Amino acid sequence: MDEPFLDINSLTRTYRSKGGALVHANVDIDLAVAPGQVFGLLGANGAGKTTMVMQILGLLTCR
Repeated sequence: MDEPFLDINSLTRTYRSKGGALVHANVDIDLAVAPGQVFGLLGANGAGKTTMVMQILGLLTCR
């Protein structure tokens, strides 16, 4: 198998809500996408899909 085009290990993002509660948007996500592979990102509203993409693009820090 070819080296992954995208290889993510232990992607995590937490933040505080307006009320001060700790929110876990993404916790310990692993993802490997091979060159030419097509994949979809599905999940319920508020599951962290947009947050994950923004982290991958470098628009949000990973913590």
